[in-house]
Amino acid sequence: MPIVTKGIIVGHSAQAILIDDVLKVNYLPGYLKLVCPDIDSIIKIAKEQELRVYKGKKSITISDTVYKVKIFLNRQIPSKTIAKKVNEYIIYVAIHTQ
Repeated sequence: MPIVTKGIIVGHSAQAILIDDVLKVNYLPGYLKLVCPDIDSIIKIAKEQELRVYKGKKSITISDTVYKVKIFLNRQIPSKTIAKKVNEYIIYVAIHTQ
């Protein structure tokens, strides 16, 4: 979970969290969509946890072979977010999603 706490959840993933119901979202990809101000620290954490890191031109995908987190590069960090507590972690979710 530390990887998710380092970024801001955006897109359809954020919509599902904000309305607390995945079934009410029109489309939900097979990954959690994030934007992050500090990509290097997230890659470092992922490698320490022995997760797979795939670097592309537009995004970086981090996976444990079951779950995926896709971090989009060169995207503006949302200015309006809310904090939600999940178990003992605090995650940040963009209010205005696309």
